[in-house]
Amino acid sequence: GVVSVSVFDMVDSLVSGNAKEALRTLHHLMSDQEIPQLFAMIVRQFRLLVQVREILDEGGNSALVQRDLNQVAFVADKLCRQASAFTSASLRRIYRKLLDLDYAFKTSQTEPEAALDLFILDIAAEVKKKGG
Repeated sequence: GVVSVSVFDMVDSLVSGNAKEALRTLHHLMSDQEIPQLFAMIVRQFRLLVQVREILDEGGNSALVQRDLNQVAFVADKLCRQASAFTSASLRRIYRKLLDLDYAFKTSQTEPEAALDLFILDIAAEVKKKGG
């Protein structure tokens, strides 16, 4: 759907080091999506990136991502580019953080909007660390 493309766009902004644009996209998404649905899409995107990073680390490429993860060519290319901006350890750390956030949201321990803002800034920092 249209929205998953926007989550893609948000991650695109992040990997190009533009946290401000990523936050703008996030707020746009939050304004026309329920937080749980949006959060699920973000989780799905990063789960994909963890898988893509593994394929790349094993010497695979976009064609393999297409086949193994059942993605169309242009999406596989984008996923490869996005995954390349992170180390494998970095992506796993981000994914673990998402699982922690999921728990925090479900148990009402945190304010989702503020937590997602911070999450975006965290990812931006991870990308910088890799020196992408």
